[in-house]
Amino acid sequence: MITQNTYNSSLWFRKIIVTSIIVLSIINNLSSQISFNCGIEGLATKSQYSFIHIPIKEIESPIQYGFGIRFGAEFAEKYYMKTGLLRTNLGFNIVYDWYIPGQPNITDPAIPIKSFFNYSYLTIPLSVGYKFHLLKHLYIIPQVGAQYLISTDISEYSIFGDGSRKPVALDTDGIGNNHFQISVLISFEIILNDRWFVNIEPFVDRSLLKQGSPYFETTYYSFGGSVGISRRFSIYK
Repeated sequence: MITQNTYNSSLWFRKIIVTSIIVLSIINNLSSQISFNCGIEGLATKSQYSFIHIPIKEIESPIQYGFGIRFGAEFAEKYYMKTGLLRTNLGFNIVYDWYIPGQPNITDPAIPIKSFFNYSYLTIPLSVGYKFHLLKHLYIIPQVGAQYLISTDISEYSIFGDGSRKPVALDTDGIGNNHFQISVLISFEIILNDRWFVNIEPFVDRSLLKQGSPYFETTYYSFGGSVGISRRFSIYK
C-alpha cells in the first residue's frame, strides 16, 4: 500500500528529476563539451530529532558514517550533475526521565530506561549545481537535490528497569522505511591533475516524512560532510 508520505515524497523527487533533465537537455544543446567522472566517497552525518509526549532526559545522536560510489557530469565546464549509490546510516538513542515516587532507581521490568534506534540504507542521491572557478586548482559547486533512502536493516530495542532487552514499541513515523530527503550542499573541488580531483562537501538534509506519529514533533534534519576522489574518464567535444 502506498502511504501519503511516500506519495508526497515521490512527487518531490519526480519534479526534481524532470527539472534536472530539462535543464541538462538545454545545456547539452547549448554546448558540445561534456565531461564525465566517477569515484568513491566517505561521509559522516549527525541528525537532529524531536519528540513530544515522552519524558526524555536526553536524546543521543551519534555520528553516523557511510561510503559509496559517485558519478558526475559536467557541461561546458560550468553546469554539474551528481548521482551515485551510497551505504548510509541513521540512528539515535533515547534516555528516559521517569519519575516514580519512592523509587529513585527504577527496576520495573515494564518501564524502559533507554531505547536504541539504528537504521541502514542504500541511498541514491541526485543533485545539480553550477561550477565557479575560485583559484587555479580550486572550484566551488553549490548544489541542490534530493535522495531516496532504501531501507536495508532496522534495529530497535529498549533496555528495561530489570536489565532485560525487548523490542521497542515507539512509533518513529517511518524513519526505518524507504523515504526521501531534500539536500543542499557545496562541493569544493580540488584539482590534482588533468584527470584526478578531490571533493570536500558539507551538506544539510531534511526528510520529507509527514507527521503521522504521536511522538514526533518535527521531521528530522541531518548535517555533515563527505570526502571523495574521482577521475574524469571520458571527454567529448
